[in-house]
Amino acid sequence: MISDFSDAYIGKCLQQKRKEKKVTQDVICAACNRSKTYISNVERGKASASVELLMGYCEVLGVTPNELLDISPESHMILPELVKALSELPVEKQKQILRILYVL
Repeated sequence: MISDFSDAYIGKCLQQKRKEKKVTQDVICAACNRSKTYISNVERGKASASVELLMGYCEVLGVTPNELLDISPESHMILPELVKALSELPVEKQKQILRILYVL
């Protein structure tokens, strides 16, 4: 979910993209001048990633910050349309849709 930029979410994104690109933590450590313990803690959501570290991952993995954190521009484009459509519905219908979304 785009609004959840917790340490756990960011760490999961970093680890997934690193593994997808078949890059080891050792390579990230060397490129970003960080210890393996720190990189491991960040990827497990136990430590916060600095902007500098995020940019280091981007450089090593050859991705943009949006790609690294799994942010698609389309997700921003649809939100206003959804809000408008929901606001035009009666409250009970809004609650039903919300319950459906939680199930998904």
